[in-house]
Amino acid sequence: MIAAAFGFIMWLAKVEIDREFDRYTIYFDGSVSGLSAAGEVRYNGVPVGTVQTIAIDPKNPGRIKVDIEVASSTPIKEDSVAVLEMQGITGVSYVQLSGGSPESAALTKKTGEERAVIASKPSQIDELFSGAPELINRVINLVTEATQVFNEANRKAIGDILANVEEVSGTVADRSESINQILSDATKMSSEIRKAAESTNKLLSSLG
Repeated sequence: MIAAAFGFIMWLAKVEIDREFDRYTIYFDGSVSGLSAAGEVRYNGVPVGTVQTIAIDPKNPGRIKVDIEVASSTPIKEDSVAVLEMQGITGVSYVQLSGGSPESAALTKKTGEERAVIASKPSQIDELFSGAPELINRVINLVTEATQVFNEANRKAIGDILANVEEVSGTVADRSESINQILSDATKMSSEIRKAAESTNKLLSSLG
């Protein structure tokens, strides 16, 4: 019973005796909201380890130092990159590892480092929010320019143009019968000119 209870406790705590782990450090710029100790670490979406500790970097208060532990079989290379991703809409974050081309060398600890450091980059959400102020400024400039185009003077000019077009349209509509008569007369005149030309051709032919 004691052995069974001990085995159950080991299983519950996810203790894996036969599995080897490697430990790495990641420095994130800015907030790591949603990430917690024992949080998940994934490699291209596959769970490979957990977050060990989260602390403010004493050398740079603007950075957050995150220590992780991953299975030693995880291919962490020199070109591997860590990104903080959000899991669904729960607000819980996890560390996503990617990169690691076959020709790249395995990541090793540099001189003066406690652990090998995996490079990090902002997530797509961070990039979106970082670009939001510039987008807002562009929208404001666009609205300002549109306001200048449709100022009082331009609105009056557009109104005058529309009024003139309406007046011309009304005049044409009122004189539609006259216009139709002119077109009809022009058609008759064209027919008469064609007949006269034919007669002239016949006369010239006879004279010849």
